[in-house]
Amino acid sequence: MLAEVESLPSDPLSALRLVASLAQPIEEDAADLPEDLLDARTTLLLAVVDRTRRRLFGISYGDSSIFVVSPRGLPVRANAKNERYVTPWLPDSLDPRAAHEFVADFAPGDLLVACTDGIDECHYRSPQTSVGSEQIWSLLLASESLPEAFAGRLAAMALQGVGGHPGGQDNLAVVVTKG
Repeated sequence: MLAEVESLPSDPLSALRLVASLAQPIEEDAADLPEDLLDARTTLLLAVVDRTRRRLFGISYGDSSIFVVSPRGLPVRANAKNERYVTPWLPDSLDPRAAHEFVADFAPGDLLVACTDGIDECHYRSPQTSVGSEQIWSLLLASESLPEAFAGRLAAMALQGVGGHPGGQDNLAVVVTKG
């Protein structure tokens, strides 16, 4: 969804306000949607990378994740997964009180990785047999902290599976940037 905004969010609360402001115009367009889409639900992850303050912040609904991945140690999940999914054309589903607000600091050289649960639940609903922190960290080292190489290796691992367990059992999207 693309929208014009006057300014970027400066903290999780302003990110919540932005999401709430987007709901009303979308609801008006929903009248033209096919019936089977009206009840569809999705995750929503809105993250802002403030490179000046070396801070990552935002909001999330659902089971997508955002990690700070550092060559100095295991990845840190910035957000918490929850079971609250959204329907953009239903403003009540975008209730800011249901969102998880997150803030995380990062250092130069860290990678910031946003992904769907097709990564850390590539073996459907089985995070313990899917891509985990140790695999993510080893991929970072093998990729020499290059975002494109890291993203490709991470997606390939999620599709192939981990430790003899199947992969590719859920949707997969990954976005990687240097912090």
